[in-house]
Amino acid sequence: MKRNGCRIVLCILVSVLLSIPATPGWAKTYKLDFATAIPEGGSESAAMNYFKKIVEEKTNGQVTVNLFPGGVLGKEKSVFEQLTVGEVQMNLGGEIVVTTYAPSYYIFGVPFIFPDRETVGRLVKGDLGKQMADEVLKKSNIMVVGYSLRMGRQLITKDRKIFGPEDVKGLKIRLPNIKSWLTAWKGLGAIPTPVPAVEIFQALQTGVVEAAENPVSPMVSMRQHEVTKYLIMTDHLYSFRGWSMSKRFYDSLTPDLQKTVLACVDMATEYMNAIEKQIDIDLLVKTQKAGQWQVIIPNREAFKKAVLPVVDEIRKDWAPGLYESYVKPYVESAR
Repeated sequence: MKRNGCRIVLCILVSVLLSIPATPGWAKTYKLDFATAIPEGGSESAAMNYFKKIVEEKTNGQVTVNLFPGGVLGKEKSVFEQLTVGEVQMNLGGEIVVTTYAPSYYIFGVPFIFPDRETVGRLVKGDLGKQMADEVLKKSNIMVVGYSLRMGRQLITKDRKIFGPEDVKGLKIRLPNIKSWLTAWKGLGAIPTPVPAVEIFQALQTGVVEAAENPVSPMVSMRQHEVTKYLIMTDHLYSFRGWSMSKRFYDSLTPDLQKTVLACVDMATEYMNAIEKQIDIDLLVKTQKAGQWQVIIPNREAFKKAVLPVVDEIRKDWAPGLYESYVKPYVESAR
């Protein structure tokens, strides 16, 4: 009788426990390590901090985001390897995620062709952006879950004034190891020198290179204005940042958390797009007030015409139809 009474009490306790709704305190928690090679201080770190805030709020603490700026988890290609196996869960970087795993879909490496940031935005937010992400996932275990639009890339030099294409002949310029970029600048007569992003300051300081290029924000956050004299407003490329996620991590999340985290990526990319322009302007004003960087406005149209001869060579590496669909109208307008 006593044993039966204990069984009845146990059954009642189990029923009560099963009837209690699940709460965040009972839910599984997840760690999201978010890396970037870019130091703090620019739009990238602002967007990453915003992403951390909204993810932790909207998941009620189920997903904790740890930020690792400045390349502390390794150079970008090393982080890609960590993403593939799930050791790192996210990365915010440049186009290199596309140029590494989907190079035939990367059409943005011809300088001076696309007219503005909005044009590139329409492309990466549309079918082309989806094709790039699909190809990256097919070749790796990495999901490209978002694109942030960057401001125009500018040229900086240690002591050379650049007004037109004739002035870049023999210029040792740091570039990322992206084939189309190297081909284009070589075609203009420069000497492209691939250097990892985290080593640009030292390369400029020691004279390994005499020029570099990027939007204003990352150049200032990496202190490159301290070791260069001229800022040439070329706006030669309007590029993007890829928000990458480990597929292994994504698959470990519940369907609801997957939706929430991806929605937070969308919100953070839009946030970054909104603040990018103002941060660039503010940093440019700051450097001018400090007496750093002499600003030069070059002849962009002359640069555009000078780069046309290498377009046909570069597009040989593209997937069929991309040139005709997305690039040819801009090339024809420049002839």
